[in-house]
Parts: sequence; structure tokens; C-alpha cells
Amino acid sequence: MGLEEVVAFGEHVGIPGPLLAVPSIVLGSLEVTPLDMTAAYGIFASGGIRAEPNAIASVETRDGATLVGEPPAMRRVVSPAEAYVMTHLLEGVMDRGTARGARRRGFRRPAAGKTGTTNEYRDAWFIGYTPELLVGVWVGYDGGTPLELSGGSAALPIWTEFMRRATAADKPRGFSVPPGVTLVEVDRRTGLPPLPPSDLPEEGPLLPKPEPVFSPCVPVEPIQLIREAFLTGDEPEFSSPLAPARIFDQALEADDLPEERLAPRNHD
Repeated sequence: MGLEEVVAFGEHVGIPGPLLAVPSIVLGSLEVTPLDMTAAYGIFASGGIRAEPNAIASVETRDGATLVGEPPAMRRVVSPAEAYVMTHLLEGVMDRGTARGARRRGFRRPAAGKTGTTNEYRDAWFIGYTPELLVGVWVGYDGGTPLELSGGSAALPIWTEFMRRATAADKPRGFSVPPGVTLVEVDRRTGLPPLPPSDLPEEGPLLPKPEPVFSPCVPVEPIQLIREAFLTGDEPEFSSPLAPARIFDQALEADDLPEERLAPRNHD
């Protein structure tokens, strides 16, 4: 992809410059205001549409005449399918990742989001959204004094409490899957489909044939299935360049395996 492409995409989605094409950009080293960052996440929440932030919804006279009330400028920057795949990934942050604390605090609605923490804990972020509402939270000191708190510890609780109240009257609904997206069950360890769906065992770990593989030993832990979203045509195949001979054709309990298959061994 390249750093220049990352910068070009950031500018395309509306993050103001100058954006520097430096390696640390992947770690979030460039300064972005909470308003600009939240607006950028709005692209995923709105299905790929960039809406310019607007602090004033409308201004009316006492007679009801509208003085100010133009809708925000909007433009498409990514496809609905691309926006949904990112939303699906960010749902995992809420359910299994660094933002799962929102679930422990009682926020159960479908939501997506991302925590953020800068060097020396000077800034704590969380930006998250439901299908109806996008909210960004930044916590920090003007002088840059370290907080000693992460985004999940400082910003996420604020977001959670606000969202619980703001969405209390809304009926929960999930994110709609747009055309062009395929949902595939994959093994969380490999990123590949474990078996054709009709051949999935009811229980027990899946073990590969004893041909050489890149793993130092045969995996014996139970399979970890997760449902992932892919742009149609990009879903994983049943083999990959990293494991071209990987064939899942046998389901056995670990206790049924001979010891020589459980022991680490060298491969050419």
C-alpha cells in the first residue's frame, strides 16, 4: 500500500493536513482534533458517506422562519461494502477487544468503536457508534500531563454512560449488511475456513494431516470459530500461500492422538 497511499486516503476522507508520510503514521503519531477524528469515523457509521461537521442544526425566528438550516455537505468516499467491513471489525473491539468494558457496564446494543492511547498516557480516546448515533470522547490535559489511564479506562466509561442514556428510548437494531459483502466462518487462529460447512463436526478440535506445516507442532486446542465479513470475492480460500497443504479432514479429541503427533517436531 505505501505511506503515500495512507496519506492520500486520509486526505480523501477529510482529515485536514498536513499529513506526513512517515512510518509512525500507522501508530497514530499525527495530531488530529477530536472533531476531525470523530467526523472521519462517521464515514463508517454512515455507510461510506462523509458529512462535514455542523455545530448549528438550524436558526429560526419566533415566527418559525428558518434563517440558518442548510444540511451538511455530504459526499461518498468509500463504498457501503467497504464501510461495513470496517464496522464489522470495530464491532469486535466492542465485543472482544479493548472496548469490551462497555459491555460489562451494561451497554448491550450493537455498536462499533475503537480505543486510543498516546505515548506516556497523555491522551485517552474512544470513538464509537451505533446505527443511529456516533460519539467521540477525548480525555487529557491541555499541558500534556500524563493521565496514567488508557482509552479504555478514561474515555470509554464516559462514552458508555452517555450512550446508555442517549439511546435508552431507541429500539436496538444491528448494522445492515449491504450488497457486496459475504459473511464467512473462519478459524480465528488461521484466518481460513476450517472445513466446508457441511463437514463441520459438532464438537472437538480440528487437526490437519501430518504433512509439514509452518507451525512447530500440531495444534490440539479446540477450534475458535468467528464470523467475519469480506468484500464478495475476497473471502479466504481453503488454502493459502503460507499453508498450501493445509487440509482439515479429520476431527479428533486430543486424548485420542498418539504422543508422537502431540510432540513438537522440526520441518524442512
